[in-house]
Amino acid sequence: MIVLVTGGRRYSDRHKVFSTLNDLSRQRRIIGLIHGCATGADALAKEWMTIRIKREYAECAERRRTTPQAKRRDDIQYHPVLWMVGCIAQWDDITTPPVALRTRADGSQYNAAAGAVRNSQMLKWHPNICVVFPGGSGTENMRGQAFASGIEIVDPINNPQSIKIAHPVQGGMG
Repeated sequence: MIVLVTGGRRYSDRHKVFSTLNDLSRQRRIIGLIHGCATGADALAKEWMTIRIKREYAECAERRRTTPQAKRRDDIQYHPVLWMVGCIAQWDDITTPPVALRTRADGSQYNAAAGAVRNSQMLKWHPNICVVFPGGSGTENMRGQAFASGIEIVDPINNPQSIKIAHPVQGGMG
């Protein structure tokens, strides 16, 4: 299963992010994680997947080390297929459409549409579900885009029952 995680930059409940992703991975193996390269919920999801990747690679190396040579087949690879993608919002690109110019407190300009563009880029990785942690307008934009794309929404804070995945894998690459 491929999971897209979205949430606020100030979201800091590491336990909730980790327990939600652990619960989901017990239901179906998470092979891919997509996040928006921001602090908060995105960084916590990235940390969870990094730990998982390191652990699974270590377990696979140990399996390979302890499997007798006579029982190994040359065509079997002892490694997990796990990946993670971070999509970065191009806030300083004020020339590539769509552009919604805003001015920072220091007088510099930025593209306020960059977050929505980044959110649509995350959907191109074909997530099966979108896990939504508390956040602001960017989080709600991601939730809306995912919902409009037919992606199952998991909201562990406002709807804890949504952690129980309703559908088998549909769409996506997982």
